[in-house]
Amino acid sequence: MGVRPELIPWLANFHSGRSQRTRYHGVLSQTKQLTCGLAQGTRLGPIVFIAHTNTSTDTIQSPTWAFVDDLNLIESRLLSQTSKLQKDLDELSSWSDKNSMQLNP
Repeated sequence: MGVRPELIPWLANFHSGRSQRTRYHGVLSQTKQLTCGLAQGTRLGPIVFIAHTNTSTDTIQSPTWAFVDDLNLIESRLLSQTSKLQKDLDELSSWSDKNSMQLNP
């Protein structure tokens, strides 16, 4: 990941022990412990997300476009040409499984 080893415990702590609750019409819900995702509204959250997903397109042949937490695969071809998009989607799915990250289509 390219992070100094002494930062790993700090980053792990950033991911753990988080909770949330919601206020609706003045009523506050019970606290729910979070077991996944990144903290939103922080400066570190997007950086950690990029670090987690940086290798997601290493084996993808199609051009990609990424913005924040969104990744698009792009294909432009003649109808007579074979599509390579499914192979790239399979690669991305495999990367997702290996890295315990669920895709949200």
